Parts: sequence; structure tokens; C-alpha cells
Amino acid sequence: MTSYVLYQQLKNIVNAPKDDALLIDAYNQYAAAKGLSKIYDLNDTNVVGLFKDRNHYALYNAVTHVHFNKSDRYFFLNGFGNVVTFTNMDEFKCPINTEKLVEWVSEDDRYLTMALFSDLASH
Repeated sequence: MTSYVLYQQLKNIVNAPKDDALLIDAYNQYAAAKGLSKIYDLNDTNVVGLFKDRNHYALYNAVTHVHFNKSDRYFFLNGFGNVVTFTNMDEFKCPINTEKLVEWVSEDDRYLTMALFSDLASH
């Protein structure tokens, strides 16, 4: 069981990360363990790469809806196979659930192996 103080420290780091890339890496580890869609940088290579084994209509349908904005920084695939884009980690479209991520990283002290929590892990 994680102490309240440690839980709050982990939550504070997730809510205000020094580097979004480190938060995305921690989330992607969580997503892989839970069978969720990972977060990717929004670029042609990543988007097309996820649809390389599907027909071009699947790609077209995934990016021609209200949740796709080519000027955003990141994306993930929602439960309907659509590309959902966002720029900031605190946007409502961002799939990161702080509470669930913090609970998962605190289990078995997973946070100790993650770069996002390196300052905390070194104490």
C-alpha cells in the first residue's frame, strides 16, 4: 500500500510534469499493460503507420471527423478507431486519467523505473 504522502507526490508529478514526453512514456507503459491505445506524436509517419495494414478508407474515416486537428501535437486512437488529437496534457481529449495512472505506477513501485519520477526515486 502506498502512503498518502507518496501518492500525493506521484500525483503532483503527473499533474505538472517537467517534460510531456516523460509523462507520455509513463502513460504508454500503463496503456500497454491495460490494453489501451498509446499516445503518439502527431505526424504523417505515425498516423499512416498505424493504418498501414488497413485499407485507405479506414485511414480516411479515422482522420475526417471533429476530433482531428492537424495542428495538435499528439494523438491516440479512440474506441471507434478514430484519431483523436490534442496538444496539452490537461485537455479533456487527453486520455490520461491521473488517478488511474498514479495507482498503477505506485503498484509494485513501478515509478522507481520510470524517468518521469526519477527525482522522487532518487530520494
